[in-house]
Amino acid sequence: MDPAFPLIASGGLRNGLDIAKTLALGANLAGLAFPFLKAANQSEDAVAALADVLLAELKTVMFCTGQKTVEKLRQPGVLERVG
Repeated sequence: MDPAFPLIASGGLRNGLDIAKTLALGANLAGLAFPFLKAANQSEDAVAALADVLLAELKTVMFCTGQKTVEKLRQPGVLERVG
């Protein structure tokens, strides 16, 4: 992948697991519009709470896969389909 052209994953992402999947597949960034728009419709606190939840979910995926950094999450074979 050419580092001059970052890969941005967006569309249909809803949670931290979705973010982890896109990063593991090689994306540089993940964009989540709908969850933030839905939270923004409620309050600023709801937006902040959503950001906290997404970060916690991403950290959980990283813990469960034994990866200490997002960069290590990008290694081939880190996430595999089970079942």
